[in-house]
Amino acid sequence: MDKEQALREWKKGKKARVAPPPEGKRMSLFTMRLDSDTLRALVELGRTEGVGPSVIARRILQEGVKKRGADLSFETEVQQVFERILRYGYNPPR
Repeated sequence: MDKEQALREWKKGKKARVAPPPEGKRMSLFTMRLDSDTLRALVELGRTEGVGPSVIARRILQEGVKKRGADLSFETEVQQVFERILRYGYNPPR
């Protein structure tokens, strides 16, 4: 199933299987230095949401990149949507 078909099925409230991304599209490792207050805040946010601080940091970075107008890959957007569904639940349109 290609990404357009998967998106159409998902919007209809149906299950959509998306193939794993090609080798070149997989997540990469990015290391960054943070001050201790920022790290503590990420850890605390992660505890309240039941995830690790790196998940919170990744979400914040992705939201910031998107707000600045940069295009994110389809796979990244799907991952964000699924994370929101897991976090808040899903109510299909009627």
